[in-house]
Amino acid sequence: MAELTQLLQKSLAEYRELLLMYDEIPGLLQDAPPEGIAAFCKRLQKRQALATSTDARLNDLLQNSPPARLPEVFHERQDVLLRLQERNSLLSPKISGMMAVISSELKTIKDGKTAVSGYAGDGRGSGTRLHRTY
Repeated sequence: MAELTQLLQKSLAEYRELLLMYDEIPGLLQDAPPEGIAAFCKRLQKRQALATSTDARLNDLLQNSPPARLPEVFHERQDVLLRLQERNSLLSPKISGMMAVISSELKTIKDGKTAVSGYAGDGRGSGTRLHRTY
């Protein structure tokens, strides 16, 4: 039972860290440069990998020797997981909307570049309308 409690506490701490990281996302999406977002994503992925690893160990322990009663920390962990799920469901539409706007802007830029590339000079490298200065 002590090992179960320790793993649950570790898992709870990891998910609380993820919850804190989720709080940073709205500010990042507004202010951060692409490099900052990429670094944040790497940190987030590492944190998620730690939580996944702990949960796999926890799952193995629970399947091999299920306790008669779950410790209180299990219910705290469930609450944090529900909050993470809620935040994720709130952020997903925002991120999808931002991706749609960026995609539209990229298409506009590409179309503009294609239109501009259709204009070509006569190849002489000088202006065709004005031949001399007065």
